Amino acid sequence: MSAGRPGAVWVLFAGIFVAGAALRFLDLERRPLHGDEAVGAHLSRDVRDTGSFRYESVNRHGPFQYYVEGAALALGGESDFSIRFTFALAGSLLPLALLGFRRKLSDPGWLVTCGWIAFSPSFLYYSRYAIQEIDLTLSTALLLSAGLAFATSGSAISIITLFLAAAWMVSVKETFIIAWGCLALSLLLGSWIGGRDFREAVRTAMERLRRRRLAATTGAIAGLALVVAAYTDGFRAPAGLGNLARNIAGTIRLGAATPSALMLHYHPPGYFLGLLLRYEWGILLLTTAGLWAALRDRRPLTLFLALDAALMIAVHAALPYKTPWLVLSQLLPLTLLAGCGARDLLEHWHRAGSARNPLLPALLFALLCVPQSLALNFFRPADPAEPLAYHHTGPEQVLLAREIQDLLLRLPRELDPEVLVCLPYYWPLAWYLRDAQAIRFEQSPVPSESPEDLAKIPLVVTLEKADERFLTSFTGSPRFTPAAVPGHRSRPYILIPPDYLVARLWVRSDLAPAGFSD
Repeated sequence: MSAGRPGAVWVLFAGIFVAGAALRFLDLERRPLHGDEAVGAHLSRDVRDTGSFRYESVNRHGPFQYYVEGAALALGGESDFSIRFTFALAGSLLPLALLGFRRKLSDPGWLVTCGWIAFSPSFLYYSRYAIQEIDLTLSTALLLSAGLAFATSGSAISIITLFLAAAWMVSVKETFIIAWGCLALSLLLGSWIGGRDFREAVRTAMERLRRRRLAATTGAIAGLALVVAAYTDGFRAPAGLGNLARNIAGTIRLGAATPSALMLHYHPPGYFLGLLLRYEWGILLLTTAGLWAALRDRRPLTLFLALDAALMIAVHAALPYKTPWLVLSQLLPLTLLAGCGARDLLEHWHRAGSARNPLLPALLFALLCVPQSLALNFFRPADPAEPLAYHHTGPEQVLLAREIQDLLLRLPRELDPEVLVCLPYYWPLAWYLRDAQAIRFEQSPVPSESPEDLAKIPLVVTLEKADERFLTSFTGSPRFTPAAVPGHRSRPYILIPPDYLVARLWVRSDLAPAGFSD
């Protein structure tokens, strides 16, 4: 299909790439840190300070995040921008990771894919969020791109890249096993139902792999070394590999969740479909065209992507544990399948004379999601009415930390503790107060100290109310009796709006600012 002047596609791609990167880095500190972001920053700070990360069973996610985030903290300081920098960078690089799809998708279909990758609400939102899912998406995209390049050309560099991308996935998150399983099953099912063309494509790839044994061996050894180095703290702690094996087994056995996490993050099978319909309707529209093409023509790539997308959706629907950022693992094959659908539609319109230059409708369609993405990421980034803003910290959490810091300046240094924080989950408050001295944290909804001891502590934070699932997950009970602190004045703070988690700051009466009361 003609795409106009040969350089036009690269000019448009460059525009998409630069605009997508700008949206990821612009005002990156706009929303407060999520609790998970703060925990990750705390671990990454330790890596920065010690140069070491010991992988343990209690920390199920891979070491990659903590090493690169630790480097960002070392270079840029402990700002929210530095915490999120590497994740915004990973999201920005997603279109580049899909270079291997250009020829198969055609220029217009590839531009549609890159446009939605760059501008879609979900991809953009979780590129501005310090969580592993965008790293896993980028490494998966690189694996798919390298795999397609090898199946097409059989080059040594593509097979080495394939193995390294697979190792990268392992170093990011234990749920790589789901992505690997769905990809392998897609190849098996495609060979069964895909007809002669699919089986011939697989046979050709296997023959090329046989001829490239040296490159494959090199890639496999390099990938294995990468995984071993990541999980053994640079070959210093072999126990990390055993912890990895146990965590993978637990992922398979428990459905990617511990019982307490499942209690907190249980959602029905249609949960992700609701997210896709709300935010990614454009991708779903083109995905239907891609699915029809897969059933009609059974082109190997289109059928493979359709099978992978269907399997990823089915597996994640079956898992009782669901958080919204897991939608990215399903959205990647859906977006690539949508690119196949766009390719076929634009080819048909071009042959019919309805689209003289198919690049223009490709670009315009990719821009349809921009208004919704801007509204979500820049005007309502932590609005609990937006399902992607999942249990997200509100601005009062930052206000609470600032008021505690201001009050600490008025206290004599010999007091210990100066602040007592009693919350079942005290992140990101603990991160915001990381440099304050004489703070004691108790993971309980009410203080364990006697009323007499509490009366002597200048500042006390207790739980006022919380969602029942939150309480059950962290305390084992859906109810508690809020504490009262004698001799103090208090004020409530909504930590996770609208009232998912509410705390109360108790300030000793002789220290309370004027007008400080509930």
